[in-house]
Amino acid sequence: MADKFMLTIIDENGSRQWRVPKNAKRHALVAGAIVLAVLIVGGLVLVYLVHRISGLTLDKNIIQANYQSLYHKNSNMQQEITQKTQEIALVTHKIKDLESILKVEKTKVDKSYEVDLNALSQANKTLALSLIPNGEPVKSYSARLKANTLHKKSLGPYNAYNFSVAANTPVYATASGIVDLLLQHNFQDYGKLIRLENAFGFTSIYARLSSIAIKPHAFVQKGELLGYSSASLHYEIRFLGRIVDMPLFMDWNLKNFNMVFKDEQVDWQNLFYSIEDMVQVQGYKKAQAQSLGKFSVAQ
Repeated sequence: MADKFMLTIIDENGSRQWRVPKNAKRHALVAGAIVLAVLIVGGLVLVYLVHRISGLTLDKNIIQANYQSLYHKNSNMQQEITQKTQEIALVTHKIKDLESILKVEKTKVDKSYEVDLNALSQANKTLALSLIPNGEPVKSYSARLKANTLHKKSLGPYNAYNFSVAANTPVYATASGIVDLLLQHNFQDYGKLIRLENAFGFTSIYARLSSIAIKPHAFVQKGELLGYSSASLHYEIRFLGRIVDMPLFMDWNLKNFNMVFKDEQVDWQNLFYSIEDMVQVQGYKKAQAQSLGKFSVAQ
C-alpha cells in the first residue's frame, strides 16, 4: 500500500475512491511528452509538405506557361509552313508558265519594243544572275572535266561536267529554284542526286553527292548549301531539257555578262523581256512599300 495513494471524488451522488499507483503521475507526464513530441513532429512534417506542395504548384505553373508558349510557337510555325508551301506552289506554277512563254516564237512578241542586250540595267543583270544557273557549284576542285549526261540519248551538242574534289566538299546552288527531284538512294552511277527547277526553263542537276542537306520541294536561294559531294561531283545545266554550253554559264558573271549570249539555243530577247517586267514589278512594290513607310511615319 505504500506505493499507492487514495484518490477521492465527492459529488452530489456521494463519494468515490480509487487507489492510484504513485508513479501514475510520472506515466501521465511521459504520455503527455510523447503526445507533444508527436504534435511537434507532425507540425514540422505538415509545414514541409505545404512548402513542397507550393514548390510543385510553382513548377506546374511554369510548365503550363512553357507548354502554352510552345503551343503558340508551334501554331505560328504551322501557319508559316502553310504559307511557305503556298508560296512554293505559286513559284513552281510561275516557273512552269515561263517555260511555255519562252517557247513562243519571236514573231508573237510585241516588236515595237525590244530589249537592248548590250545595254541591260544593273537590276536586270543582278536578277538574271540570281535566277539563271551561273558560276560553279563548288568553291575549290582539282579538275573540271567534260562528262556524259545522265541519259544515254543526246541532250544537245554540249556536255555535262565532272568536278574532281575532296570527299564531303560543300555543294552550293548556282541559282535560286525549287527542289524538283531529290534522290537519297544511289541512282545508277550517280549516287545521291538533286535537281533544281530554276526560272525561265532552266534546270540544274547536282549528282554523285555523299549527303543531302535540303528537303524535297524546298525553295533554295542562290549560294545556299545543297549537300556534300563524293570524290567526284557531276553537274549539269539544262534549258528546256537540253544541255547548254556549260563553260559559258559556269564562267558567267557581271564582268563578262554578255558572253553568255553566245549560246543561241536560248531566246535571250524573250527571256530579258520577261526579266524587265519582273524588275519593274519589284521596283513598283519597293516604291509602294517606301510610300507606305513614309505614310506610317507621318501618322
